[in-house]
Amino acid sequence: MKKTTKMFLATLLAFVMMFSAFSVLNVYAISNNDNVPSAHIYYFNDYYPSVPKSQMETRYSMTMTYDHKWIDEQDFYTMIDNSYFAVVPNNSLVIIDIKTFIPENDYLETLFSYLKNYKGCETIFVTVYNLDEFDNTFFLAYVDQLVHSDFQRLKNFLVHMSMNLQNWVADSNWSIYDTTILIDGRLVDTDTYYGEDIDTLCEYSPFLCVLLEALADVHPYFRGNEPYSTIAEVLEGSYGFKFIVNSGRSEFTNIVTWETYEAGDMSALYEALPLYPWDYVCGVGYSGLETSFYAFLRGAQDYMASYYQGPFPVYLLEVDPLVLGDEGLVVMTDADLNELYGEEWREWDLVFAAMDAILDPPDED
Repeated sequence: MKKTTKMFLATLLAFVMMFSAFSVLNVYAISNNDNVPSAHIYYFNDYYPSVPKSQMETRYSMTMTYDHKWIDEQDFYTMIDNSYFAVVPNNSLVIIDIKTFIPENDYLETLFSYLKNYKGCETIFVTVYNLDEFDNTFFLAYVDQLVHSDFQRLKNFLVHMSMNLQNWVADSNWSIYDTTILIDGRLVDTDTYYGEDIDTLCEYSPFLCVLLEALADVHPYFRGNEPYSTIAEVLEGSYGFKFIVNSGRSEFTNIVTWETYEAGDMSALYEALPLYPWDYVCGVGYSGLETSFYAFLRGAQDYMASYYQGPFPVYLLEVDPLVLGDEGLVVMTDADLNELYGEEWREWDLVFAAMDAILDPPDED
């Protein structure tokens, strides 16, 4: 369990005492490293890093820059055209981790040849796609190591979150009835795909796919291979689930029914949905939450502690680097969940293997 640091937030001592049974309490805030020496790790990612900064620091003593950007394919091309990666110090170990689209070969070739030939960098490319899905792979001539990811870190996080919800609300029987999950709006695009069915949303939201799979994995009703729309509709219709996306500053959208609610705080959202005192509510997203959603969740924790004498868990996948602080939003990160439930396989092992092959290559005969 951790707490995020925000200057305008008051302490949550009474709430923390009630919520601390989940894990050891720590605190986090985003860290920026502006003075980076030339020999270091530069990690760029568009969705989440396969290796969080905390794990990277545990293994390597090099200085690091983590550069997370919420971008689409065209944004990435614009960055390359505008020499965005000129900021990479010479002789760095550079990891380019792209999970939400397949970049064109010409742009990848431009980027990696620049990093290799002009910057003198060693390079790693991380993708969730198979090479036969790319238009061409000439860019690999400038890539030292290729890593294939399959969202395993995200899968572990959401399966563990589902298990934690189960433990949190279970009484005499296994149950996560009447649970409302508030989702970071950057993870499900309710503007572009407003009114679409769940299966269509899942085509464009890896997060939603994995969330529904995780809930189905721990729920006894499902036996595998159900369509995403079936999972969502059964959970919503038969088990009282609500999947609510923070679709605007004070706007929340139910992505099963497409009802939209204006709610600046938890009290207003309770009235709008309506929720009930026996409903269980949690928040989920990636670290580095937008200010408005952060403030809403922070207020919701105070509201739940004050009026319902119960916790309001917030689960965050560590994306932006985390450092210690004093006050703020109480959260449980993927690292906290791993400590509780273990992790059978680590996505970052593949990246570590690629890095070790560059940093400590085997002796040649």
